[in-house]
Amino acid sequence: MKAVWQKSSTQLVIPFAERDWIDMEHACKILGASWATVYRLFEDGEIRVIDYRVRAWKRVHYGSIVEFCDRLRAKYAIPDRKPPLSAGFLRYRDEDVLPFALSNTITAANAMAALAIGRMEALVSLFDEGKIEAYQLVEGSIWRVSKSSLLLYMEQIRHPMLAAPK
Repeated sequence: MKAVWQKSSTQLVIPFAERDWIDMEHACKILGASWATVYRLFEDGEIRVIDYRVRAWKRVHYGSIVEFCDRLRAKYAIPDRKPPLSAGFLRYRDEDVLPFALSNTITAANAMAALAIGRMEALVSLFDEGKIEAYQLVEGSIWRVSKSSLLLYMEQIRHPMLAAPK
């Protein structure tokens, strides 16, 4: 006799694959951001969230976070250094999703101090020129600066012959 599974009338059928969704805490960890910032990204239409109720738990679509970070890379001209996935059902390591790892990130204030720059506009011009990699998670938020690109830029200033030809 073959066993047949039947759905009861009170059972909820989930319309998505669970592996495609992560909880809000995991999304905050990946982005290195607060719950409020992640929710702001959702409200701005940057990522997809299942928003059950105001005080209920939230689920964030993992693919929308990866797509958002890819848009950040494109917007700020940061090369994609994510290693390729060996299978479509796999996820990137958390530290590979952002344009550069959080462990390789410093604040703009620290970058300004390292370069002895007194004005934020001067630092932002270095970002715009592509000399130092940096991005803002949301418009108007703090700049996240790549420590390795800052060190490389400082080394190129000290030793101009190391700079790559244009």
